[in-house]
Amino acid sequence: MRVAAFLVAGLVGWLGGYAAGAWPWLGYAWLTRSSFGAGGITIVGESRRGMEFGFDDFWFFEGQEVVVDYEVKIRRGSLWFHVYQPFDGVLGGGATHYVIESGRGAWTTPITKTGFYHITVDTSPTKGPGVGWDMDYTAYWGARPASK
Repeated sequence: MRVAAFLVAGLVGWLGGYAAGAWPWLGYAWLTRSSFGAGGITIVGESRRGMEFGFDDFWFFEGQEVVVDYEVKIRRGSLWFHVYQPFDGVLGGGATHYVIESGRGAWTTPITKTGFYHITVDTSPTKGPGVGWDMDYTAYWGARPASK
């Protein structure tokens, strides 16, 4: 009973902080990920350690901007961010960004239309050095009022 009350109080506190703009974060990941292949031809699996929690899908309002704050050490591949509306009927829509070098930074994209959005923070073999992916990263994602 006390655990449930603690969880409810934490959720209410987080929602209040998010609504007030004091705490813009919706999710967090701290991961080490590495792909492995079959003879260098194709990726057949992945080694993954760490944790990830929070919301990937959320309702955003026009005038907000999605922000992904990250720190990454890339040995192969890239860290991929993608924000899109999954139910708008437009294939290939949204905003995409690839991080191909180790470092720390933040990526933002504006919300131009109120609606339900999905935020992707993932590894990718598409860009960056080597074949597949091998990296350590920490990322926070959320939304805030657009910066002027």
